[in-house]
Amino acid sequence: MVQPDIIRSKAAIYGIDLNDPSGLGTLRTCKRMLEDTRGELSLSHKKVIHRIDKLEEILLGVKNALEDIYSSSDRFIFTSLKHVNSMDNLVRYTSEAYSHIIAASWRSTDPDRSQVYFDVSQRFDACKSAILLALQEILIP
Repeated sequence: MVQPDIIRSKAAIYGIDLNDPSGLGTLRTCKRMLEDTRGELSLSHKKVIHRIDKLEEILLGVKNALEDIYSSSDRFIFTSLKHVNSMDNLVRYTSEAYSHIIAASWRSTDPDRSQVYFDVSQRFDACKSAILLALQEILIP
């Protein structure tokens, strides 16, 4: 399976072998990326807005990697071996998190600042919730 650049670079940083015979390297990398992103979303919203483009890139990479797993036979293996609860839910929650970050990004550029901070904050909170739900689907350490 061809991995997005962001997955390969993060796996190297985390010391995760993407060629692991168990096939769990990508799933472990995605889990760590989701955990890191959730942590970043807990920072002040002003700090998060400055990193929103990077967060978009990270969530898109995770979403694409999980969709690749979903469309392969690995999804059945991961589910039957209890590495994940539900690949359907994992992909859905990750896609939802990505959608919230995209919406926050678009909204953060709006010149009408009176409502922007509240709207972006709501999107960040919704994104964090979706990431938490996604992480609950992954059962590997």
